[in-house]
Amino acid sequence: MPDRDNQTATATPSGEGQARLETLFTLMNGWSAALAGQAELPRILDQLRDFFDGSSAAICRVRESWAAPRLAARVPHEAQAGVPHPGLADIVLTKYRASAVPGTIWRLSELRDEPGFERSAAGRELARSPDTGEISLVVLANGDDAFDYLLLTYRDAPRRDAAFSPEMVARSLADAWALRRGGIVAQMIVSNGRRRGPAADPLTEMPPILSDSNPYGLTRSEFRVCHMVEAGMKAPRIAEELGLAEATIRSHLRAIYAKTGASGQLEVMSRLRAHARPDGENVVALRRASA
Repeated sequence: MPDRDNQTATATPSGEGQARLETLFTLMNGWSAALAGQAELPRILDQLRDFFDGSSAAICRVRESWAAPRLAARVPHEAQAGVPHPGLADIVLTKYRASAVPGTIWRLSELRDEPGFERSAAGRELARSPDTGEISLVVLANGDDAFDYLLLTYRDAPRRDAAFSPEMVARSLADAWALRRGGIVAQMIVSNGRRRGPAADPLTEMPPILSDSNPYGLTRSEFRVCHMVEAGMKAPRIAEELGLAEATIRSHLRAIYAKTGASGQLEVMSRLRAHARPDGENVVALRRASA
């Protein structure tokens, strides 16, 4: 986001300011469409980066059960690049999580004043990135199951725009994020892992499909079908067991593939078995999802 506090505002002609405001509205419409699965989120993320004159942008997710943040999307795309500046996100999560409500902005220029910053993981990361002038971390979601954020990196201090405030944009981004299609972030994380190669993101590193937190936004019916796929059942057998038409089961399977980013039933089965929990625990999870 443009930095409001750490530089002098530049005068923006009213005509230019109006044009940028109109462009921003178009960009926000694209952001909402992408979160509904109707546009490509990396393309919109690239437009967002360009609009704010950033050098890079990334969307990341953190879960308490994960050792590190996971990358959902990044521009420009670098095939072997991991999560940018995880140490900065760790400072926000460790020290300020209660205040990191969706729509708030946490800036490098402010966080680097923390005692011991230079010796922290964030300080060491920045020492390896001498071209980084500013970083803005925008909180998109902060819940019990996940912490999602947008990271915008700048080579120079970002300009202040007279047409709008960064806080207004951040709140709009977070509001649209709250209405995103279920499972879309988990799907992007899986797809990004594939681009980086199997060694970078093995099956066991993907978010589990059968989980109490339901990271892919599966419906109760899809959850039941996944449980039966894990047991090795094919569509005709699942239809027989559930008393449904085979066409209905195949429709559920297609939805599961789309939400999890799986290529087909064999991959879903492999991932389910890679995350298989002790006997009885998946049954408990299934009952909870069906309640």
